[in-house]
Amino acid sequence: MRTMEIEYVFFDLDGTLGRVTDRRGFTRAFIKGLAEVLAKRIDEPLSVLARIPFEIIEDMRENPPLNRTIMEEFCIRMGRRFGKHPEEIKEAILEFYRDKFPELKIYYRKVEGARELIEKLFECGYKVGILTDPITSESAVLMRMKWVGVSGFPYCIITTGENMHAIKPHPEYFREALSRCGARPENSVLIGDDTRRDIAGAKNFGMRAILIKGSEFSQRDAPAQPDAVVSNFAELRRALEDLGVKIR
Repeated sequence: MRTMEIEYVFFDLDGTLGRVTDRRGFTRAFIKGLAEVLAKRIDEPLSVLARIPFEIIEDMRENPPLNRTIMEEFCIRMGRRFGKHPEEIKEAILEFYRDKFPELKIYYRKVEGARELIEKLFECGYKVGILTDPITSESAVLMRMKWVGVSGFPYCIITTGENMHAIKPHPEYFREALSRCGARPENSVLIGDDTRRDIAGAKNFGMRAILIKGSEFSQRDAPAQPDAVVSNFAELRRALEDLGVKIR
């Protein structure tokens, strides 16, 4: 059976195009900042306000809303849980991303060769998209892309909580993202650092996938094997060429 030629190259963001230097520190700061903003509107202990949002997100991984965006569904579920109108929850979330999230820049570093490879892919006529886990606002995704130096390109899609209706590794996430770009699984490859959400999610949907080693998520057992495993972007370029991606 003839292998389809790759036309679309998709990248995960965190841990792939940008390095998170202290993921535990980042997660603690994220949770603390979000809980503090929510506490202005919800009379509950910070421990509760730190736990419930992530329980809702994890449930949506298995049970995506599909008819509402992730952000819309999150605000509805949070509002139902605490007796608040979804718009009030949304105001709090946007306040967090406006006022607190920029402080998390200290946890991000550029990855050598990432911007140069993306630029070369565009020059060679490939379509490129950012398939990050869509659990944050568009503003937070664009901030992270700017922090790691991969903003400013004409991506066919950048997934966010405000434009997606399912979360990795659910097949509907990949179906929606590829459909937006006019891509088919067989002519697409995903580069990511998470064996389960990136690699297994993509492979189970029929895409090819390349694992970038380094993060704790790259070491987890997964039900699907990547087409290649690399440690840096120099190796990634060679792996893409081995899959038929012509990079001059």
